[in-house]
Amino acid sequence: MRVAAQNVELSITDADVDEKGQLINIESTLNPFAPAVQAMVAELLSLLDDDQLH
Repeated sequence: MRVAAQNVELSITDADVDEKGQLINIESTLNPFAPAVQAMVAELLSLLDDDQLH
């Protein structure tokens, strides 16, 4: 097992969810984290490719 270089920390507050615990506006809540999530996905795909070579 390897440690990923990317670390994605999402911040969702009470103001972001309704009374049922559902995100009120998923796009505006998660868009600020999109670049970090995309970097994490790229790293995970790269690790998968590396594992398949061994």
